[in-house]
Amino acid sequence: MSDGQSTLRRGMRWATVAQVGKLCIQLSGILILSRLLPPADFGLMSMAMVISGLANLLRDMGMASAIIQRDSISSELLSTIFWTSVIFGTGVGVLVASGSSAVAELFKAPNLAPVLVAMAIVFPITSAGSAHQAILERRSDFRSIAAVEIASASLGLIAAISSALYGLGALSFALQQIVTSLASLISLRKVSGFSPCRTWSLDQLRSIWRYSSALSAFNIVNYFARNADNFLIGRYLGATELGLYSMAYRIMLLPIQNVSTSISRALFPSLSRAQNDLDALRKTYLSAIQIIAYISAPLMAGLWVLSDQFVALFFDEKWAKVAELLMWLAPVGFYQSISTTLGVLYQATGHARPLFATGTVVSAAFVVAIWLGLPSGTVGVVSYYAIAHLIIFLPLFGVPFHLVGIKFYDLFASTIKPTTSAIIMSGVLVGVRIIWPGLGTSNNALGFITQVSLGAIFYSLAITTMTPQLFKHAIRRRHVP
Repeated sequence: MSDGQSTLRRGMRWATVAQVGKLCIQLSGILILSRLLPPADFGLMSMAMVISGLANLLRDMGMASAIIQRDSISSELLSTIFWTSVIFGTGVGVLVASGSSAVAELFKAPNLAPVLVAMAIVFPITSAGSAHQAILERRSDFRSIAAVEIASASLGLIAAISSALYGLGALSFALQQIVTSLASLISLRKVSGFSPCRTWSLDQLRSIWRYSSALSAFNIVNYFARNADNFLIGRYLGATELGLYSMAYRIMLLPIQNVSTSISRALFPSLSRAQNDLDALRKTYLSAIQIIAYISAPLMAGLWVLSDQFVALFFDEKWAKVAELLMWLAPVGFYQSISTTLGVLYQATGHARPLFATGTVVSAAFVVAIWLGLPSGTVGVVSYYAIAHLIIFLPLFGVPFHLVGIKFYDLFASTIKPTTSAIIMSGVLVGVRIIWPGLGTSNNALGFITQVSLGAIFYSLAITTMTPQLFKHAIRRRHVP
């Protein structure tokens, strides 16, 4: 195994610990808060996230990524990035707070304004910690990041539950973010060891501006596309429908986002170090893709088969529609788990401008698909959204693959075995449900656990049958003294 792949795997282990820890916290939060708060409050939070997510992209203008991507970096540049991020973050917070009433009127949701005002506090806090986190990621010190993120997320969840019990409604989500970001900032400053100087250099800022501005432009365009569904559903279908949709999307995204995010975070510094050795870069990238596919394929296949029973067991009746939405979103989840790494590939090789150009075209396709699906309600939105992913496959992957010399066959070879094994697993589960209908009844928790166990067994059997060397390698490693 090359040094790059070894570093990537070490980084992924700790990044995965962080993401798994946050996943458990997020799942606990969803299950608890869904019983304390109505779908309309989740809808208000989704509306607020449309604005706050965009504001988050503006708070450092892609400068934190430049810390990771550059071959070398000076203390003067670090201080310049820190102070510039703080200035941007503070300005964004002021804009969000001052525009809260106008945004609430746009969404026709008067209760949205106080949520946005509260969330405005988050931006200067997170901007002050972005450079510190980027330094840790540049070092691939994901062990420290894992400890900070799990502890901060836990404190944030406690704040949200306490606020919901106290009757603060959608404000509970805003308080959760405030507590999480503040705890993270304090910890990151201590762990990173970075203390900014009282210097700011225009020349240093100019040295990264071409890269960071193009990256920021892509993030903004991509964000509008990613959140067009929340805006359009909230604007035309209302807070309750948006709450149901956002819950389904969040469930789909939780395991995939945590798998892909943990791997992508470790992948970025590894690819950045290999940007001048394309052969090593390709091997490292495809290795990461394969790992993602092995994890995400069975998760999404299982969610597709068991969505109805999962929702019935873990949520109230008011969330029943989520199951139908999940059946459309599960295949999208697998697709996105792979495609989210493309941004890392662009960034690590310094191709921020092609990333912006491709992202603009792809984003436009998503927005059109969502708009076309609106007349059919939330089910129409998710169905058109899923179809759009198939249509944009070639340009989405083709451009970055061409830049670094990866072929579509390489992608196929890296994902065919886990994908085929997941299809076999889902086929077995569908067959079991037909032969034994009682397993799939809504209140049968034992039946649900049985199906999950059977899925894991048959997926493992399919994998070891098609890839026996993986099994043999695992056995050899266990016996190595």
